[in-house]
Amino acid sequence: MQIARNARARFSHAGIVWVAIVALGMMLAAPAVLLAQEAAKESPAAAPKGSDTKKSETRKARAKKESAKKSDKKGSTKTDAADDEKKAPASAAKEAGKDAGKPESKDEPKVMAAGKLPKPIRTLHTCAAADANVEVTQERYAKSVLFMVTCTAERGKLTPIAVYLARDARGNGAKRVKFEMLPAADGAAAISDTVFSGVPAREAYTEPGERARDTHTKDDTPWLSGAWRPDDRPGVCAVSATWKMAGDKGELWYWEEAKECATDALPKYETKLDKKPPTLVQR
Repeated sequence: MQIARNARARFSHAGIVWVAIVALGMMLAAPAVLLAQEAAKESPAAAPKGSDTKKSETRKARAKKESAKKSDKKGSTKTDAADDEKKAPASAAKEAGKDAGKPESKDEPKVMAAGKLPKPIRTLHTCAAADANVEVTQERYAKSVLFMVTCTAERGKLTPIAVYLARDARGNGAKRVKFEMLPAADGAAAISDTVFSGVPAREAYTEPGERARDTHTKDDTPWLSGAWRPDDRPGVCAVSATWKMAGDKGELWYWEEAKECATDALPKYETKLDKKPPTLVQR
């Protein structure tokens, strides 16, 4: 009995010791486990292999997508620039085609072949061959455009000028103007379809209350003035005239002639017709 008690006591002490050792081992191991768990949370390397691969693939896909967007944007920019470069000449060519044969408004006349005149004017300009060079002057008004085109001059003669009044710079609705002339002493025709040394002009006026005279110009009515040496008026060395344009008619408003023309002085004019035209500004 005593032996049995002693054996049970030993086994009991051994069990207690074993339990104590296991508990101590668990206590010692717990911090390490906790540290490992914390490290796993903080370190990406501790994440599951499948999850890490998935995130890496997601990042790569996102990077490729951003790169593709940038590439597309650059490509689009280059393409747009290339398209603009292609469109620019085409647009310029289109505009050039629209304006083909349209004289530019300049102080000096523009020289071109008669065949290059705007079609409505080319059809009416029969005083010059298609391949003959002509001088063209264009003057814009509020509701019309005036064209002055030279004809072919005879050798040793003055160069005639045909005048056309159109709706726009392309010559649409163009009409060849016929000018009233003061009859010559020999009864020459009082109507002419050409003039010499004609210059486009505009009516000058003054606003109410202004002291300075003729400080403005009206752009609504085309006028024409000029001076030349006539071949059809014996004894007359110079003529000066002024017309008001009205459709296909040049209404004569002023006419004067000179019988004496000094080389170093202005001609001595004598007024033959005066309908009191306004003050004009020549262009």
